[in-house]
Amino acid sequence: FNLTNHTKNHQKNMDCCPKTPLKSNMYQHPDSVPINDLPNEQVFRFMKIVVLDRNVLPRNFASFLWASLMTITSFVFVNSATPFLVDHFLGVAEENQGKVIGDLGFYSEITIIVVVSFWGIVSDKIGRKLVYCLALLLMASGLTLYPLATTITSLILYRIIFSIGAAAATSMMIALLADLPAENSRGKAGSMLGLMGGLGALLALFVFTRIPQWLSFIDDFFIQGSIMFWTVSLLLVGTSIMLVFGLGDTNSKHEHSNILLIVKEGIQAMKNPKIVLSYLGSASARGDSIVLTSFLILWIQQTGISNGLSPKDAYINAGMVSGIAQTVALISSVPIGILSDKIDRTLFQTVSALVASIGYFIISILSTPTGPLLYIGVCILGVGEMGMIISSQVLIASEAPVDTRGSVSGFFSLCGSFNILFITAVGGYLYDHWLPNAPFLIVGVVNLITVVYGSVLYCCLRGKQ
Repeated sequence: FNLTNHTKNHQKNMDCCPKTPLKSNMYQHPDSVPINDLPNEQVFRFMKIVVLDRNVLPRNFASFLWASLMTITSFVFVNSATPFLVDHFLGVAEENQGKVIGDLGFYSEITIIVVVSFWGIVSDKIGRKLVYCLALLLMASGLTLYPLATTITSLILYRIIFSIGAAAATSMMIALLADLPAENSRGKAGSMLGLMGGLGALLALFVFTRIPQWLSFIDDFFIQGSIMFWTVSLLLVGTSIMLVFGLGDTNSKHEHSNILLIVKEGIQAMKNPKIVLSYLGSASARGDSIVLTSFLILWIQQTGISNGLSPKDAYINAGMVSGIAQTVALISSVPIGILSDKIDRTLFQTVSALVASIGYFIISILSTPTGPLLYIGVCILGVGEMGMIISSQVLIASEAPVDTRGSVSGFFSLCGSFNILFITAVGGYLYDHWLPNAPFLIVGVVNLITVVYGSVLYCCLRGKQ
């Protein structure tokens, strides 16, 4: 038996056969992309823009976006509606309202810092869907109890319940953003998530906080406010039920670190000066959000009441001003996202911090939150806020080491939480005992520190080149 001649003849016969590809009987979805090496799996696109991971359906990603929209809406809502509750429900004296608002934010962030890594670990064990559903139910429970608070202590307790769910929801948004889209579409998916954030802020400020105005035929602040909180709570419950059928099961692509490992590896990564800049950006961006949705609304509400407006009208006016800042932020997100890929990232974050600091310093010099200068300041703030959010996230995503990316990203978020703790504690005290615009001055200084560090870093890098 001549093996060599047999092999040659067999190869010759095979060469004569027509080479037609095997046809699969599997149904191909019109938005799907076939995978050659995995014939039993499909890749889908969402709205022909975002390529999803293997076997992730468009309805799964759509459910994720809706859940993210309602999650961010509730975050903005609870901050912006708290001044209404503190003033009208609990009757806190005006000279103590700043401290109460600060304490609520302080305990909320402490809770999030403590439990956020726990929720990440649990989701790796029992799945994202179950944890996200539970998170929304906890947030709904906190909002349901919120208007029933009769003391500051009970209000803090209900805020902690909400924050436990908020920590889980935040962790799940980050995890699902890594799980659902394909690697090459994660940036587009992040842009859609940012769009949901802007829409959620507008929904909270221009729809849900106006419910008391629409219920003006009910001459009872308690009923008006309770319906406002319970409406958002009911939507969170409905979203939780929707996720049971719409989200699907996802596979974990990363393991969550404990809080000590996050801090250790996050500090070690500070050898890279660009990562330090992104940490400063995270602190500045989170500070922007708490000041715009809490202290600004409280200041405008108190000023309106002192000028003769009814409490309800003063609250509506305050929400409108904060909503203008969020509207400008949403509109500017598209050009900012485009510029972030075309400009040096160090320079881009430095310029964003400069814009934000200008807006804060404009508001900090106002004696009262009225007049055209206020609107100029909040519009500049909206652009700076969105610039800081996008630029810091882009910078940390590009500079974080691959082997410790999870911990570095976690420490990046912790920097924002630490700054909120500082602003709510110190800013709330100074609001009552010094100036109501003190929180704006504090965040303006934090942004200015980012400007100085970023400018020095950019000049040094340019000098080396």
